[in-house]
Amino acid sequence: MEEKIFQEKRSKIMRSIKSQSALENLVSKELWKRGIRFKKNVRKLLGTPDIVTQKYKVVIFRFLFLACL
Repeated sequence: MEEKIFQEKRSKIMRSIKSQSALENLVSKELWKRGIRFKKNVRKLLGTPDIVTQKYKVVIFRFLFLACL
């Protein structure tokens, strides 16, 4: 009985987790539309930034813009 309750609660929690944020998708679409090419979730960089542009040397962490010079 307890397992079923646990499974139902876990299912509810897992359903509420979104794989992508709407704001991240909006920013990504706008960058792409303006011709700025980027990579998402680059694991080779410290902190795994959400968006990385190699040409402009800019990374975006949870939509906080940081310039890497």
